[in-house]
Amino acid sequence: MHYTKFLLILTASSTGHSLRTDVQDKFYEMCETPKCEKDLYGHLQKSIPRNFKFSSSGCQSFNIPIDVPFPIHRCCDNMNVCFNSCGVRKESCDNDWRRCTEEMCLKETNEDLKLHCEITMGRIVDEILIPTKDCKKFNTAQKLACKCVDEAKFDKYHEKILARFYDKHAPEQSDKLVFYAKIANTVEKFGQLMYDLFLDNVDKKLIKYAEDATDPKDEEKNKEL
Repeated sequence: MHYTKFLLILTASSTGHSLRTDVQDKFYEMCETPKCEKDLYGHLQKSIPRNFKFSSSGCQSFNIPIDVPFPIHRCCDNMNVCFNSCGVRKESCDNDWRRCTEEMCLKETNEDLKLHCEITMGRIVDEILIPTKDCKKFNTAQKLACKCVDEAKFDKYHEKILARFYDKHAPEQSDKLVFYAKIANTVEKFGQLMYDLFLDNVDKKLIKYAEDATDPKDEEKNKEL
């Protein structure tokens, strides 16, 4: 399950070991959650999600043509949600994009189509996604996704957000709430946690949406779960 990746990130953070190369670090350090200043009373503040409505504006958000001959819309939806998850790292979004498209291509039973899929996805990364690696879109999305609150209220806000998530999407798993609220104690960890919870729970609805779609332009409609 995706929360194992979340636990891996916690381990790397606590030991001080980076999961990236120095070259990747130089790029990814430009992609970050907006920093909060002290409030008017001098209190420290931290970023939390402004809201957590899972939504997507489809592949058009990344200038990906709608005539791509493969069911890529689910990967685009996930990428949109990732960008709009306050605190998540852009590296995580990029890695999940690769994972999603690789899984999609592997489902092709025809070897020629599988190869065509892999080449097409490679071109999309090289020609469309990589040129936008100035982090502008990601940083803009993060600014809209986050808001600043008093640092003393940080944990309480996180508990409320998790409670709303489980009430709506996974009430049968609500026993995990206290555990996650305790260990997701930074902006980055909480952002990754919420995105992974989306992949494990809400993404199932996006899969159903994709399977039920009859018009390829449906992926351009804004969807909120």
